[in-house]
Amino acid sequence: MRVYTVQGNYGPPHGWEDLTSEDTKPEAMDRMREYAANEPGVPFRLLAEHIENHKVRRTKRTDYKG
Repeated sequence: MRVYTVQGNYGPPHGWEDLTSEDTKPEAMDRMREYAANEPGVPFRLLAEHIENHKVRRTKRTDYKG
């Protein structure tokens, strides 16, 4: 199973924080664009995570380029 997680970097001491997760990449990209529109200046990224037997393996990262 693959899950797409949107993260935002709110700087020290918080760093990258999980904001939301979606089942499809297009839905996650839409959420990431919404966050970027509402929080200008905050960097966001999308992580593709593969979940198997209750173990999470992050497989790909996509940075948002506005």
